[in-house]
Amino acid sequence: MNYESESQKLKSIRREVFDFIMKAEPPVATNLGVHEYDGELPDGSREAQEEKIHKFKDWLTELEKIDAGELEGEEKDSLKVGKHILNMRVYELDELRKWESNPNHARVIGTSLLPLLKRNFAPLEERLRSAKSRIEEIPEFLADADDVVTDPVELWVKIGMESLERIPGFLEVVLNTAKESDLPDSEVKELENAVSSAKKSLNSYGSLLEDKIKNAKEEFAIGSEKFSELLGKEKLGYETDEIMELGKKYLDESRSEMEKYAGRIGDDLSVKNALDKIEKTLRRALPKHSNGTGKASGSRSPL
Repeated sequence: MNYESESQKLKSIRREVFDFIMKAEPPVATNLGVHEYDGELPDGSREAQEEKIHKFKDWLTELEKIDAGELEGEEKDSLKVGKHILNMRVYELDELRKWESNPNHARVIGTSLLPLLKRNFAPLEERLRSAKSRIEEIPEFLADADDVVTDPVELWVKIGMESLERIPGFLEVVLNTAKESDLPDSEVKELENAVSSAKKSLNSYGSLLEDKIKNAKEEFAIGSEKFSELLGKEKLGYETDEIMELGKKYLDESRSEMEKYAGRIGDDLSVKNALDKIEKTLRRALPKHSNGTGKASGSRSPL
């Protein structure tokens, strides 16, 4: 029996994949409680994306070599799940290549900074130093955006632009938090300089998105052929036509339910008019409240 040998191979690959993802995607690491990379942003280059594809393919090949018959219990399930996940990741990155169409840099910045302010996993000053380090990396992170986003989708570019609008204000929140903390004045000044530099890069990135949207395509659906391939990868057990029929069925049921509830609000109201009426009623009923800064709450998430 080679159980120990095959099991060790699996554990070794599993550890390599985990360590690679933590280093390649620092915001993910922070959210999972791995704080080794709290001061880093992901590598925003095309080369970094291609490296992920190469690495995942290599690990998938190594997993295919492992004899599942020599594994037992959870190890056998782990091998199956690992191959499934890597298959999906390779397909998403190498075939769908959404990263070439979706400029989500602002969202990545927001999700990188938010847990450092919100989660009390370390003293505030330590988390602010990590935030400062990540803010200092923003110019480099955005530098390769033009080379990466080569097939922009109009809707996704618009979403990226909306997310971008919130980041400068969020950087000010980080800076103001630092000013009210016990962080030394010299480090607050460094943060202030980093925020200033980051804002300039964000402005340039905004101009880039404005250029990208001029030639962006409207269509973002992956098409029936790739959709069928995706279903096969996900092992859902349905053919493409069956999924479409289920979607239409559930959509019709949802519309019927919404129309029923709209009729309860007003006999002649459409669904849209009923929603508008509810929104107006809520606005009148809910008073503005303070968020602790002396201003009315309701500010949008930086993400």
